[in-house]
Amino acid sequence: MCSHIRFLSTTIIATGLVVTLALTATAQDPHGHGADVEVAIEGGELVLSTDIVEAEFGSAFPALGMNQFDDPGFLAEKEPPLGEPSVPDGAIFGFDVGLIDFSGTQRSLWFWDGTGAPSFGMAPHELEIADPPSAQSIQIDGSAAATGFFFAQSDDQPGQDELFDDHLVFSLVDNAGNDVAAPTAGIYLVKTTHKAELNGNAFAGSPELYWVAAVGVDEVVHEEAVDFVSEQFGLGIPEPTTAVLGLLASMGLCAVRRRS
Repeated sequence: MCSHIRFLSTTIIATGLVVTLALTATAQDPHGHGADVEVAIEGGELVLSTDIVEAEFGSAFPALGMNQFDDPGFLAEKEPPLGEPSVPDGAIFGFDVGLIDFSGTQRSLWFWDGTGAPSFGMAPHELEIADPPSAQSIQIDGSAAATGFFFAQSDDQPGQDELFDDHLVFSLVDNAGNDVAAPTAGIYLVKTTHKAELNGNAFAGSPELYWVAAVGVDEVVHEEAVDFVSEQFGLGIPEPTTAVLGLLASMGLCAVRRRS
């Protein structure tokens, strides 16, 4: 058996890496572009599938300007195999904006220009967070936390797996709320805290989500910012998949047998 594993090891490893990368990008990588944040109520507590996401201004749809992004969004689905709703029917989901502490200084919006080592300071623009379908929005200048709003509601319909799939629009604006046509290049950092309630009764939990949003910088700088923020605040790191762990265990067992 081990000889067969040795013979196929290169193919298996290559295939495994491709599959692992695909799974990571869609399910496990908390930084994946286009991977919505999954929302659920577990044991009466609100939980999110990750605590940090990457975003890129101007990268989603032509309708959005260079100062805007709306991806990732927030997704709630029915859970297999019985199709139970991950968020109770009728429950509403929303956010507030929290403070981020760097070396004793607290701000709700931070900025790094992408040069040298990551070093965050005051942002050159303000940030609007909006839900166009409900015409709700807030604007922050970074000096304080802010109260947000509820923007998604669980709708348990027969034959449909999605309970909700909603995207907020983040826009860099001036202090009068006008779009910034040519935003200053760099990394913008904001943290949302999330909330849910049903019939006026709040669920436990207020999970945090760090948004590391880039404009006008390359992917290396973006990833460096994500890594820096993750390390600073002890945020999520993808774990190896079960398939990869099983493959490594099998190869390790064969190695032991060859030595014995």
